[in-house]
Amino acid sequence: MAVGSSVYAFSTASGERLWSFNASQGEVTDVLPLLDGGVYVSDGYFGNQFTSNLYRLDSSGMSLATYSMRLFRLYNTVEIQYQNGGLPPY
Repeated sequence: MAVGSSVYAFSTASGERLWSFNASQGEVTDVLPLLDGGVYVSDGYFGNQFTSNLYRLDSSGMSLATYSMRLFRLYNTVEIQYQNGGLPPY
């Protein structure tokens, strides 16, 4: 379960909280459980930097690796070419 910048793992048998992890920046956008009991956690974009982190946590919630990413803005342009010497129609 994720709330804000934190992720929580609970026991399916007892409902007891097993561990928690705080990404500290942005908001958690996804939690991907893995077969070994670990998870990948991605945090959201924050500020004007368009950055994000991907955390690899083990089954006890300890961070094994952090991958930082920088996102670039994508600009799309549309070029319109008119007939008749480039003049728009009336």
